[in-house]
Amino acid sequence: MLSVFNPPLNERSPRRARRAILLLGAATAAAALSAATAGTAVAGTPPKPSTGPPALAGQLRAPANAGGQLSTRMMPAGSPDAVRRGPAVSPLFTAGPMNTQYGPDVASYQHPYGQPLDWSAIAASAQAFTIVKATEMTSGGVYVNPYLREDLAGAEANGMTVGAYAFARPEYGAAGQADAFAAAVGTLPAASLPPVLDLEVTGGLAPAELIRWTQTFLDRLQADTGIVPMIYTGPYFWDSAMAGSSAFTRYPLWEASYTGGPPPQAFGGWPSYTLWQFTDNATISGIGGGVDQSLLNGTRQALLSLAQPSITSSLHAPATLSGGQGLRSQSGQYLAAMQQDGNLVVYGNGRALWSTRTWGNPGGALSAQTNGSLVLYSQGGSPLWSSHSAGSGTTVLVMQDDGNLVLYSGGRAVWGSGMRGSDALDPATLRAGQYLHSPNGRYQLTQQSDGNLVLYSSGRAVWATQTFNAPGASFSLQTDGNLVVYSSNAQPLWASGTYSAPTSNRLVMQDDGNLVLYRPQGAAWASGTAGA
Repeated sequence: MLSVFNPPLNERSPRRARRAILLLGAATAAAALSAATAGTAVAGTPPKPSTGPPALAGQLRAPANAGGQLSTRMMPAGSPDAVRRGPAVSPLFTAGPMNTQYGPDVASYQHPYGQPLDWSAIAASAQAFTIVKATEMTSGGVYVNPYLREDLAGAEANGMTVGAYAFARPEYGAAGQADAFAAAVGTLPAASLPPVLDLEVTGGLAPAELIRWTQTFLDRLQADTGIVPMIYTGPYFWDSAMAGSSAFTRYPLWEASYTGGPPPQAFGGWPSYTLWQFTDNATISGIGGGVDQSLLNGTRQALLSLAQPSITSSLHAPATLSGGQGLRSQSGQYLAAMQQDGNLVVYGNGRALWSTRTWGNPGGALSAQTNGSLVLYSQGGSPLWSSHSAGSGTTVLVMQDDGNLVLYSGGRAVWGSGMRGSDALDPATLRAGQYLHSPNGRYQLTQQSDGNLVLYSSGRAVWATQTFNAPGASFSLQTDGNLVVYSSNAQPLWASGTYSAPTSNRLVMQDDGNLVLYRPQGAAWASGTAGA
């Protein structure tokens, strides 16, 4: 099955650099590097990691709750949206038929003294879904719910549809929080709910700033996961903190509104709500004490339609890739997205890498035909683009781990998009099994499953961050220009120390074997492995 989503970008508008997750001070950068133009070989000694984890530095503000204390519930008790009221005031949303799909949302707060939840009892009490807290930024770094995996697995094992949410802290960078959320959640079971941005505090941002922050988070999360996120918020918060913005209606709405009867209040230009959190004090077997509970706007079939099917890396002819569907490489690094605007785009390494250049054709779809050809048709049936591979026989289209979108027939490649951009990383993250490779194929920078980031020359290791024994670690080029290896719980393990004011940054795996961080003014860091 194909994942349904709507990528936020098109190939005509490359993604701009995003705010950094953290400004990290760590290893001393390589001594004075210079390069006249991007692509010039840069020599230098690789920086040495510090003896301990990189210290937090930079202009970080403490979370709004005193002392960096974590939120214990989704909607703060002091919020107008948490006040219990009678029936919602006009205008109201229209409720769908047979609203009988209920579900709780849970966090570590539901595990007093480490007590597990009884998911068998929860499911047996007519709960169809659950959404588990995953992450929250604090002054000390990213908090990851220690019960996240346990609760997701328990609920899924008992037949419930599962999802996860990130509690937003807008006083910190949006892109970093989105990356940390995606990394913590990883791969959810097939047929899981969209990832959720829990937006209920401002972090001191004015409405215009918070609107920009929210869009940055959502764009980054969608790029990380290939799935359109859901927004959790309340009408009072939205009307005041987001100035009633109607710019987010393409995202499913999870409304928090504790009214005395359905349906909840309409706001923000959304045509309808998807989930409605109607209480924070439900009694559900298997959970001790009162808990948040929500109701789906629709039937069981609506819940199944909302859940994202598992994504595949290949398309076997005859088949069609429609707008909002895509193929993702098995490593998760590259995404071939059939966009709603009619453009087929390969994304990876923080940017668009290739496209059919067929934007402006809403309703367009890619057809893998029985004659061996790929054809992108307009909604009216006119051909817009073709692989010109007719006569090749039975084919399969594969999004490969090297960034090449390839059409195979009998094991023979009959068309490919090429590996454009697979040698360079814009602000983005490499996870276990993902890599950059030089255009000549000799050099490869790999984020290994043991946590070590290693540069190989024809299979021989020539440079590494020495961060092994950290399974689940990831490597990020941040928008502040810092290169950081993070542990699975988002703690920094190694850094280049190249943070600065946000600017254009690109990390390049060059043909000469040097790994170089470029900025508009020249090279800022290098691995010192030229000729290795």
